[in-house]
Amino acid sequence: MSESVEILRGGEVYRAIESAEVRLSLETLAPSWSIQYAADRSGDPQGPIEVEDRVTVRLGGEELLTGDVDRTTYAQDDRGWTETAEGRGLTSALVDCSSMLRPGRWQQIAVDALARALCDPFGVPVELHGDGGARFPRFAVQPGEAPGDALARAARLRGLLAYLRGDTLVFSRAGADRTGTVIRPGAGVSRFESTVDYARRMSEYHVRGQVRSTDAQHGKHATHVHYVSRDEGVRRHRPLIVHSSGEHVSLKRRAELEKNRRAGRSERVRVTLGSWRTAEGSLWRPNMLARVAHPRARIDAELLVVSAAYHADGKERSVTLELTRPESFDVGRYPARRR
Repeated sequence: MSESVEILRGGEVYRAIESAEVRLSLETLAPSWSIQYAADRSGDPQGPIEVEDRVTVRLGGEELLTGDVDRTTYAQDDRGWTETAEGRGLTSALVDCSSMLRPGRWQQIAVDALARALCDPFGVPVELHGDGGARFPRFAVQPGEAPGDALARAARLRGLLAYLRGDTLVFSRAGADRTGTVIRPGAGVSRFESTVDYARRMSEYHVRGQVRSTDAQHGKHATHVHYVSRDEGVRRHRPLIVHSSGEHVSLKRRAELEKNRRAGRSERVRVTLGSWRTAEGSLWRPNMLARVAHPRARIDAELLVVSAAYHADGKERSVTLELTRPESFDVGRYPARRR
């Protein structure tokens, strides 16, 4: 199998690539890529890659993402000259732009239907993998809000992840894929890093908000809501107030998700592997579960791949994975850290 980076433009494989970086992440709606190629291509009929070219990025023959070129750079030094092209996935428009839908309000809408309404103007297909949860009684896009921000908010309220796979925005639960590969010292690992950072982790999350009155809920108790979620992993007194709005169950979920999200970001594992592929032969991808076993770092758990950064330079191939507890993206009980 050829472990090469390929850029398809107009259906044709673009050649002369010298090095490449591709980054996918569950925490960034628009994945990114960059390539460097020789500027001197005498007789090459393909010509340079231009801004706004639509391209598809493939690794080892497998499609990773489709998107547009954002930036090109020409550089020259005493060793010669090169050109660089950088871009992001189709979902970059959802991040950069504002929603122009009017009135931008829906009632009793499912998360995938909402996503299609927001993504259709930008030509981004949507898929829901598994159960999307209950319909939103009400959902509104704020004036000037980016579709990506609204989608992230909707996904978070339903305990879903939203990420680009190929040319499609996928909504899925955490841990959609699993590998039998065990990440341990010496098993193709060139670098291992475990970080614990409590700077943004709080002991209590107070979510306060307002919900509209209904036949079953009305008056003061219906409009003013306060939920508290406590992080037992934090010993210091560190309360945080978060203002939100929505149905009661959404506010409660928001409190749990805020706690788990911050807890997950406080405990991360970062590893660099010498192969893009798992033991089964599939590419390492975000939203994949893998066991990490490192006695010295006091880690032996099944963790979720949050991001994968693929690197190619000449014959060198590597991937850097960032992993965390899968509970970071759900409302379950976050496991206590071994002290």
